[in-house]
Amino acid sequence: MKLRLISLLALLALAACDTPSDMPASEGHGAPAAADYERGPHRGRMLRDGDFALEVTIFETGVPPEFRLYAYQGDQPLPPASVDAQIELTRLGNVIDKFSFRADGDVLVGSGVVTEPHSFDVRVVATVSGKKHEWSYASHEGRTTIAADIAEASGIGTDKPVPQSFANRSARSVRSASMSIGWPGCARASPASSARSTPVSAIALHAARRWRWSRATTACAATR
Repeated sequence: MKLRLISLLALLALAACDTPSDMPASEGHGAPAAADYERGPHRGRMLRDGDFALEVTIFETGVPPEFRLYAYQGDQPLPPASVDAQIELTRLGNVIDKFSFRADGDVLVGSGVVTEPHSFDVRVVATVSGKKHEWSYASHEGRTTIAADIAEASGIGTDKPVPQSFANRSARSVRSASMSIGWPGCARASPASSARSTPVSAIALHAARRWRWSRATTACAATR
């Protein structure tokens, strides 16, 4: 069972690292095949609507990742100040990030950091001379699909999260939890233990490190 769990975790980790992003290579991510979409002069995704085109890139050289847009009319650069643009990113869990843009030299720069993971559904709106242009596309990174028969054969399933107590749990169960769950919140020890609440992320990190570097060392589920 332990060998199967470790093999599954390794498979998912490789999938997350090796699954190509739908973003250009110049943005710091693996590039899909050139045929997947048209690239612009800055190696970004070209979005076209008639004679108008908008090149979407994520720039992250020396700065936190940010959107940069380049506008064209008839394949000729347009002054950035003549374009009003917005981008919406819809992430897993229906979390939506919104970006407005300002002109900076020959480029439109996004209003915030494009946080990791760079895996989302994208909606782009640009207005030029009163005319609205709109596009939607998927830009998925680090996602994988496990076929139903493989999931069943491997004993993989899904369920809704429910409150759990770490009281009277073994170090092994804590290590397993650190590798398989990722919900926010606090884990509270039973009143009899007089242990204070500890963030779940801290427990997971502590247990994972102890498991990785010394399997013989006992990991604690709560600080004393």
